[in-house]
Amino acid sequence: MRWSTLPRACIVSTAAPYDIAAAPYDIVSFSASSWHRQRRREILAAHPEVQELIVQSDEWIALLGLLVLPCYFHVLSHAAQLSMPELCLHVCGIGSLRANWAIYCSHALSHGRWSAMVGPSCSARFNIALAAANIGHAFQVIPSYWVMHQGHHTRLGSLSLLEARARAKQARPTDGDLGIATRLFSPPAHKYRLVRDRRDKSELMRQPESLHQAMSALVHAIAPIAFAGYLVAAIRTDDQANPALRRSLAVQACASLCGYLGIAALSVSQASWAPLGFYLASSLFWLSPLNINFAWTSPHPCQRGDSGQLQPTVSFYTPRNAFGALLDVYMGWENYHVEHHDFPDIAQYLLPRLREIAPEAYEGLSTLPLLEQRTWGVLLRGNFSYACQDISMGVEEAPSVLFVTSDTR
Repeated sequence: MRWSTLPRACIVSTAAPYDIAAAPYDIVSFSASSWHRQRRREILAAHPEVQELIVQSDEWIALLGLLVLPCYFHVLSHAAQLSMPELCLHVCGIGSLRANWAIYCSHALSHGRWSAMVGPSCSARFNIALAAANIGHAFQVIPSYWVMHQGHHTRLGSLSLLEARARAKQARPTDGDLGIATRLFSPPAHKYRLVRDRRDKSELMRQPESLHQAMSALVHAIAPIAFAGYLVAAIRTDDQANPALRRSLAVQACASLCGYLGIAALSVSQASWAPLGFYLASSLFWLSPLNINFAWTSPHPCQRGDSGQLQPTVSFYTPRNAFGALLDVYMGWENYHVEHHDFPDIAQYLLPRLREIAPEAYEGLSTLPLLEQRTWGVLLRGNFSYACQDISMGVEEAPSVLFVTSDTR
């Protein structure tokens, strides 16, 4: 096996003092974001036709809101008249579809794929579009997360938990999967073993799944307090923070709180718990192992592919048949997560096509097939490192260079 060298930009002298503002890298042997960037370059060099996927627009997905949102709010407004089995069916159906449509739209907005339609990130039109896409959407993925989502790609696995938190509090670009982990319940962060502080190489163990689900239930029970907390945190960001970013965080937190209060008011006006219960149960179910979307909410367990290379991201493939294609749609194609991090500018619905165009780039990777029992055992009980950050920060030993060239795949 032949290893290629790390980009010089990924290595910083260890003589530099610890300074969060300087984003230090005292020990770097592997970079998750550079791993994806190198893969992108190699795929584009071998398959120039991938450029055709990049330029294809997916703005039509936004128009699906004209179908999804009326259906969701129809169920919400009539929840009091529905039986318990009917409500449960809608929680699994339109409740999850509404969440995945919001997540798809939020991904497109955060990566600038819809900038021609809504303007640049943190602009007034962007804030309105992001808030509108997430109306009636609880904790599946909070809207504030998407304001900083681009940093999740560019800083994947490169920040310790404390560094990511500090940057989030300063409203600075950060790895959002860690930056929002300032609370006991944080779906992206607490599914992994995390490097807490790179200076003393301390780690935070994964939250047991049973405890995580109990915390999820608690946070949903005190949802207005949690939403108010996001708003206060946005208002109290560092005075030196980017004003536009700070304003966008506050707008999204306020929209989430207003959405909850509006649905609570509907429940009060109907003298029924059903509307608020449907809203919260849809979120609680979506985040639980009872929903197949649970799988792709942990897409960054550190793995090794067939060739032994480190791999910071995995995909959750479905069977290559009509049923598998239906599952892909149900999950908004988020299960193609390696492909998404390689090409965040490609519409998610085209990611299966990307895999077909460049099969050699994906067949040798470690995967977690969605319908295999092994996958769910790993997701429920595995104590895996987040995006191989334990290796990149020197907590675990690894070869000094870990980039496989295309001729070894």
